[in-house]
Amino acid sequence: MLTQELHRLWKRKKAPLSEVDVDEVFNKSLLGEMARDKLQHYHARIDLHYPQEEREAACHFLSTLSLSDNGLPQDALFHLYRQIEGCKTESRTGPALSQAFQRLLLYLQSDFYIESRDDGSFDFTSRLLKTWWKKYYGYECGGKLRW
Repeated sequence: MLTQELHRLWKRKKAPLSEVDVDEVFNKSLLGEMARDKLQHYHARIDLHYPQEEREAACHFLSTLSLSDNGLPQDALFHLYRQIEGCKTESRTGPALSQAFQRLLLYLQSDFYIESRDDGSFDFTSRLLKTWWKKYYGYECGGKLRW
């Protein structure tokens, strides 16, 4: 999408593009309303394809990760998962809780939302998706990290 919009701008300007042009296209086109329709499916597909008991945690993970500078360690995500699970009337504990957490991480990795880093932390696979998620959903958790 970025390349396409930069090409269109280059054709209109008929001159080399600057760093300012790239930033403007990124902020207007990729984080604006035009791209929202193209990227909205990343949020909507959680409701469509994730088990109901994991949807809230998936959205909280992504919202919290979008607010982080360099991702979060796995133990911080597990702490957040325990908080979310503890608010449920039928919360899981022990091995069932750990297995559900690992399964959710696997879902999010398999669907290319997040990736495991060399240092054991997790972050978004795509900087574009992270920036977009932060803009539209990052503050649904109250605007702060909850761990």
